Amino acid sequence: MRSTLLLSLAFGLATSSPLEKRQKIEFKSVAAAAESVIATLPAAALGPTNVGVVATTQPPATSAYNLPSAVSKATSSITVANSPNVSLAPTTIPGNAKSAAAKRDIEERDASSAAATTTSCAQYTGKGPVVASTVISDWVKDPILTAAATDAPTPTGYVQAFSNLPGSLQMMGYLTVKSLDSYDTAKCADYCNNEPLCMGFDVYYERDPGANTTCSLPDKNPPSITFIGCTLYGFHVNGTLATNTGQWRDNFQVAITASNGYNKIGVKHPDIYNNIPGFYPPVELGNASIDALFWPPAVFQDKDALGRSKLYTYMGMRSLQQPYDPRVCASICSQQTATNAAHPDTNADGTQTYRPCNFFTAYVLAKNDIPVGLQCAFYMLPWNTTYATNTGYYDYPHWPNQDVSNHYTIYNSLAFTASTFGTDKADFGRNDTLKTAYLADPNAWQLS
Repeated sequence: MRSTLLLSLAFGLATSSPLEKRQKIEFKSVAAAAESVIATLPAAALGPTNVGVVATTQPPATSAYNLPSAVSKATSSITVANSPNVSLAPTTIPGNAKSAAAKRDIEERDASSAAATTTSCAQYTGKGPVVASTVISDWVKDPILTAAATDAPTPTGYVQAFSNLPGSLQMMGYLTVKSLDSYDTAKCADYCNNEPLCMGFDVYYERDPGANTTCSLPDKNPPSITFIGCTLYGFHVNGTLATNTGQWRDNFQVAITASNGYNKIGVKHPDIYNNIPGFYPPVELGNASIDALFWPPAVFQDKDALGRSKLYTYMGMRSLQQPYDPRVCASICSQQTATNAAHPDTNADGTQTYRPCNFFTAYVLAKNDIPVGLQCAFYMLPWNTTYATNTGYYDYPHWPNQDVSNHYTIYNSLAFTASTFGTDKADFGRNDTLKTAYLADPNAWQLS
């Protein structure tokens, strides 16, 4: 019943550059595949475009993130994975993936799509200053609007990521949008602080129609209002992704200005991660992930000094293009254990074993400071913070020329250990010493 590990987006050991340890995860392949997936995400998953309608007709604005749905999607492809796979193939980019530019080109949308979200001839009001200019370039630069961005204070506990851009964010990890009564960065920070998954936010002015354009006859170009948006994201925000500069709604042109982005400072995890069923509260690894494979550890070799096979503890990983939420990783780990236990391997001596997932790490992988997803890495045994040594690397595509580089980094890294280890038929790679120690006191493996 042995099968290869089918956790999607699994990656392994790749040819290294002089600046990359061979044992490190092949971030370049993971990031490339993740970016292609992000490029095919529906626009609604990247941020709001009909902001005035969404934020004012759905009070309080509802989150675009749904945990049960995320878990269901992430665990739907789990299959039996009882055989150690020591040569996991690097991720490949889907051949049918659309380009990010094509997917994020808001101007290409159907002009009626935004208005179609409401069927009434509703009137809308905005709390921001109304600038009457119909020349959009003048509206975007109007000092009445831009001064709010340049003068805005940075909220306590946050660092400013970008300032006064003519576009709002369109990035993975969108949670929700709130309507503000004034250009108030502290109020938006309050919303972010009260949303457990929020890591960063965007405040901006948006030029919106004062009425449903489809009902604004005969020209379908109603007077403008100025909406003040506060959008929350489950990843740190980056101004490079402030690409929503507006769109046409019939004959009305939406525009955005005074866009400021802010990120929470440091590694923070909400209390919801302290109570994940089946796992101890997490240990913070900061900006590093675990860099270990075999037990006993020592060196990255599959044999010990006496030539005996070591236990390959790594069980693969998943890269998920959704808000950062380790609860999804935990569900994958638990279900992988249950699936493997229900279909144990039959060994040559007639014994049956399976590979339990007893430890996982959850972190954000970023390429050049742009997040490319939630990463979940799974192991049979826990590793302590001594092995949290993988902090990313610089990749030089034209090595040995150092003219262009990509910087892969890790943040919000958390490690979780199973609170109860399955002992019946657990596969220890026929390592009797390890098995004896494990069965004598499973809780001794808890990471601390």
